[in-house]
Amino acid sequence: MIEVLEIKNLKSIKNLNLSCLKINIFIGEPNTGKSNILESLGVLSFLAYGNKSSLKDFVRYETLSNLFFDEDLENELQIRLQHKTASDVFEIIFTQEDRFKGTYFGYDVSKNFKTDKKNLFEFDYMAKGQYEREQRFEHIKFYRFEKRGLFPEKYSSCLLPPFGSNLLSVLKTHKNLKQEIIDNFLKPFDYKLMFKPQENKIEIVKQYDDILISIPYALISDTFQRLIFYLTTILSNRDSVLVFEEPESHTFPYYTKFLAESIALDDKNNQFFISTHNPYFLFSVLEKSKKDDIAVFVVYMENFETKARKLTQQEIEEAMNIGLDFFFNLDRFKNEEQE
Repeated sequence: MIEVLEIKNLKSIKNLNLSCLKINIFIGEPNTGKSNILESLGVLSFLAYGNKSSLKDFVRYETLSNLFFDEDLENELQIRLQHKTASDVFEIIFTQEDRFKGTYFGYDVSKNFKTDKKNLFEFDYMAKGQYEREQRFEHIKFYRFEKRGLFPEKYSSCLLPPFGSNLLSVLKTHKNLKQEIIDNFLKPFDYKLMFKPQENKIEIVKQYDDILISIPYALISDTFQRLIFYLTTILSNRDSVLVFEEPESHTFPYYTKFLAESIALDDKNNQFFISTHNPYFLFSVLEKSKKDDIAVFVVYMENFETKARKLTQQEIEEAMNIGLDFFFNLDRFKNEEQE
């Protein structure tokens, strides 16, 4: 588990140090940098699951200089993950050859030992160039929902970041997960699930008299597609860091609560980093989570820099008492201190 996430010189983040727990939720007004915090982990997820042309699937930019705070290329971009007595550090530096070099090194605090730097990529401004995957970051999984009609990937252990291109294979091989989806989303509407592995397709089937009518997966409700995506992510992963940006978007309140409780009740040793604007989602997670498992960060902008403050347990209880009005009173929970 990530105990401390430290981010330096990434987009709107100049220097941020976050003390993390099992479930980490980021709230705040738009354009304060919540997505940038999540994308720091997206960069690391790219190192394990991306390819030479897919960095934009994990982090938003037009040219790589956009990744640097104020586009200042003289200072390295750094992401540090601390786990108990060891740290993993990833840096991007801009070289004299006008290249962006991504490097990794580890640090053992107990032994005061730093490993040699390992070069992972060397890109031009458009992220074209040499790239090598790094297995060390395979447990960090940045997910972004998109509507899909085809699921060609055959890997089946867990849903693949960022878009779940192997959803068909995962549902086919995880019996309990498949039944969970059928029971909660399809059976109440008398729908059935159909797999077409030769065509890499999933379809939803309804029966009218003696006739079976199939509906392409991409045409079912946005709510159900999102829920199936995120529930598959949660239930197919173990011992992983899962990163979601507003997973409750476009979701009916009942299912917002269902998704929030699925996260809160996770028993597979996953860690979550989630942004949300939805009080119903936030309070549903808070109600079902153990107090020692959840951290809520209020994210705000100060002098054009992203800041984040971790709420105390007393403040979390106060927020739950305030209810929906909590999101209208976030200024009360800001200060200059960062945790």
